[in-house]
Amino acid sequence: MRILLFFTLFAFVSCGTQTKIVSSWKDPNTAIDPDRLSKVMVAVLAPDETIRRRAEDKMATLHPAFFQSYQIFESPDEAKDENRAKVILRDADFDGVIILKLVKIEEKETYMPGNMRRTAYWNQHGIFFTKYYTPGYYLRDQDYFLSTNVFSLTHDKLLWSGITSTLNPATIEGTIEEVINEVARQMKKDGFIARR
Repeated sequence: MRILLFFTLFAFVSCGTQTKIVSSWKDPNTAIDPDRLSKVMVAVLAPDETIRRRAEDKMATLHPAFFQSYQIFESPDEAKDENRAKVILRDADFDGVIILKLVKIEEKETYMPGNMRRTAYWNQHGIFFTKYYTPGYYLRDQDYFLSTNVFSLTHDKLLWSGITSTLNPATIEGTIEEVINEVARQMKKDGFIARR
């Protein structure tokens, strides 16, 4: 029996990540053996086609069993029809689907107060101390919340779900890799990916 495996990306762990797991859930009766990965479609739901393809391309490079959704479906309409999509995937021997989508973006402004500084000036009459004020400023942060869902086509059910938070992402590829790293760690912690 083939069961979906998500990410085996423990070699891709990066330092100083800005991504963290907010919440996760796993089917209590499911654990995955990374060696049994067969064929999994990865789909990124994004309003912009370029972002979607770049993100799916990045995901597909992380495991040989991952295939981009845009290479499987001839048109977006095929992917929107759930029953038709399942038939296409099963006919092509896919046993799982990973869907990554943006849930929300939260913007937050933080005021960084200024401060007073003392400086000394020397002139012909001695030392004079003056104070000057450095004005405060605002920092604007953007927090991106992404959901990752892993579905089994074999069993027709959700196997694992998680929400990640990424603060001020720099690039699509870097963000996808950070999300995948955090998701893989959480899956292992949840017992979804079998420990070796």
